Amino acid sequence: MKEQREMKVKLEKWYMDFTSKNEVGFYYVMVMTFGRFRIGFSGINHFDSLRSFQNFKFSRIKRKSLHCIRLSKAHLYSTINEAHLSIDHGKAALTGTWKFRALPQKRWKKPLYEDSNGWVDWKVWTPLADVELVFRNGEKTTKLRGTGYIDFVRMTLPFWKIPFQNLYWGRMHSPRSWSVFLSLQTKEEKISLYLDPETTAREVSVSLERNQLGEAHQMTWSIGSPNCQFRFKSQIIRILENQEILSKGRSLKILPRGIRRMLSSSGRDEKYETASRFRDQSFRGIMEEVRYHE
Repeated sequence: MKEQREMKVKLEKWYMDFTSKNEVGFYYVMVMTFGRFRIGFSGINHFDSLRSFQNFKFSRIKRKSLHCIRLSKAHLYSTINEAHLSIDHGKAALTGTWKFRALPQKRWKKPLYEDSNGWVDWKVWTPLADVELVFRNGEKTTKLRGTGYIDFVRMTLPFWKIPFQNLYWGRMHSPRSWSVFLSLQTKEEKISLYLDPETTAREVSVSLERNQLGEAHQMTWSIGSPNCQFRFKSQIIRILENQEILSKGRSLKILPRGIRRMLSSSGRDEKYETASRFRDQSFRGIMEEVRYHE
């Protein structure tokens, strides 16, 4: 009897966000491969002081390379200095340019996580960019300016074999500086990284005093290494996202039945707009907590 082969899985996801005084948004373009089955996705999550728009669409893939993904409903193109994004979901659409104010951030080790089932890699494409954005919601079109962030995730680890317990991520911008942190925990280890223009240590401990970000309107973060020790508090301005991950929604019916069975709900993803103060500066940012296998 022939041994059954494991289905090969690959994900490539570009995440781009935007913050200004009154509006905030995060957007993504991604390609997922299950064996011979490949499909693209695009997502718009945009919030102003009164309304929000959240939507994602499946898309046919027209072109794909490391620096360019062209879908039927979205197009992303990046150079060493800037990135361009356009997404048109009918009811809402955006076109924006992210001009980099900081270079991509490299780590000492790659990939971010690896085991016998596959690997996950995460790269900060730019921690800080000047953003010009045109957003259309229905008949209303708004031109916006602010700052943004971009990262790029690649993964061959099957979703149904993810060993993670929780993930904390955040990025913050001030008028003069930026910072990015990530903490990823499995049963065996904790992977933590912190980046800012002044810090030479790239792999440090990152911890949150409260187990859940949403338990209170304020949380205290601790960042530590022999060369870098500090704590700061962040205030939650508003909740941007609170949903199941990999849930069996109607939109997933496009996928083959065997894949849908494996993509049962496996946790919860929460994002927040935050205000923080440390190193005598005020920062606005986006922070995220993902809890797996709930």
